[in-house]
Amino acid sequence: MLQQSRRKQDSFEMFETGYQLKQSTEELMRVKLMMKLETLIEEHFREQKSRKFYAAVLKTDLFVLEGLSKEILDASINQLLADRQQQETIKMVLDWTLSIKEISYTLGFKSQSGFSAYFKRVTGLSPLAFRRR
Repeated sequence: MLQQSRRKQDSFEMFETGYQLKQSTEELMRVKLMMKLETLIEEHFREQKSRKFYAAVLKTDLFVLEGLSKEILDASINQLLADRQQQETIKMVLDWTLSIKEISYTLGFKSQSGFSAYFKRVTGLSPLAFRRR
């Protein structure tokens, strides 16, 4: 009877350990997926603004990917893209070797005025005023 009870306890502990391992593995897979998303955004944010693109490349359902992004990275895919675009925009504007026209073109804006309006909306200053401050 004591051996049977011990076997049940051992079985339960093995089940519990297996369950915890499965949860850890799933969590690791989710984190790796988010790392891949961040890498893809870094590589493609200039030309790919569509969440569907990132979901397709990662072979993941868009709604699952969006949910994981919000849960793990605390931001939607669109917010991650916007944040990366803003970082790059500010970095480029601070590079005095680039003209505003070059920056506009490089970042995919159709016109310099469209870029300037975007930049002012994001920073509160025109690109030239931002450079001079």
